[in-house]
Amino acid sequence: MKPLFHNEWERLWSKKSSFLFLLLIPFLVFITAIQSLENNKILEKTDPQYSFWSNFPVMSLAEVFMLYFNIVAVLLVVMSFTYEYRTGQLRMILQRSYSFSKVFLAKYIVVLLYLFLLLAFYFVCSLVAGLIFFEGAEEVYLFYQHEPVTQIKSLSYSVDYYLLSFLSLTAVASTAIFVGVVSRSSTSAFAVTAVFLLVSMLYPVLLGMFGEAIGYSQYVYFSLIEIQFSGVVQMLTNNLFLRRWIFSILVIYIVLGTSASLWVFSKRDSLH
Repeated sequence: MKPLFHNEWERLWSKKSSFLFLLLIPFLVFITAIQSLENNKILEKTDPQYSFWSNFPVMSLAEVFMLYFNIVAVLLVVMSFTYEYRTGQLRMILQRSYSFSKVFLAKYIVVLLYLFLLLAFYFVCSLVAGLIFFEGAEEVYLFYQHEPVTQIKSLSYSVDYYLLSFLSLTAVASTAIFVGVVSRSSTSAFAVTAVFLLVSMLYPVLLGMFGEAIGYSQYVYFSLIEIQFSGVVQMLTNNLFLRRWIFSILVIYIVLGTSASLWVFSKRDSLH
């Protein structure tokens, strides 16, 4: 299993896009830093959106997460699963006496590890940018929390925010893998996943239009995009019900996505 994992890790880094996704991060952090400096000019320091060095990693990631990281996750899945399966590269690996489940697991871990590395690098870059561009404060206000916190607690909040963001990205990747294994081409896999994310984005809006009368607050978090937009922040509040609800939704996406992908891919492999 270890040689298989190393092989998949090397295959991932053999793609120029893997380096490109990483190299784009400092540029994105710089752009969001400039934007946050402009926002600070019109915001009160008691506003949770006001950027200090300790909370800038959250402010920066929130600006690009849904667009950049979701796209990277989908492209990574398409390249690692759909493309390699359709071009026969995956079958060459299977011929080396590895079971499909082991190959699938190795690929899945490599994809998640790369996404985690990407987020960790973004955190480091945004923290450095925060120390360079932004001031500190004895008290920092957080989203949906009435009492301010210290800089250290604000930084700890940022770490938790990134970990939960990674969990939501895992759910997106797991869903994209399932779409990828049932798609006939890399193009269709990317297109269908993009449509899914678009529907996920529109779902809370439609629910708000038609479900407001009966109350719908927890149901908006069936949407992965809404979880990334506001659910991650809600999971960091004292609302125990929403924390459990959102976490459960993410686990369901991850478990169903990976289980269904493994079943479909294994079934197709056994038919050839």
